[in-house]
Amino acid sequence: MKSYLVIITGGEGCDYSVGCGYKPIRVRAESEEQALETAIQRFVGGGSAEEVAAFFNDERVNGAQIYEVTSYNDTLFDEIHKRVVEKIKEDDKRRDDEAEQAEYERLKRKYDP
Repeated sequence: MKSYLVIITGGEGCDYSVGCGYKPIRVRAESEEQALETAIQRFVGGGSAEEVAAFFNDERVNGAQIYEVTSYNDTLFDEIHKRVVEKIKEDDKRRDDEAEQAEYERLKRKYDP
């Protein structure tokens, strides 16, 4: 069995969010054809055509993209999160230092003419 990511696409998209009109579905299957069939069954989920169309704001499904997933690593999230937290701390410290420096300069001008 292989892992696939099937992205069903449709609709016109939207102005307020990245990813509108995309429905990603992870499946395990023997082939791309089987992955697509499994994804379609999960997407439809026994629902009516109207329910499926409602997902894409009453627009038609345009197609599907199928990706074979050869590797997946959750630890990348931990590394990204760690770097984001470090960057936030650095930015906060820089802003605090700049504010302290500005306050120092203000007080120096006020009391040391």
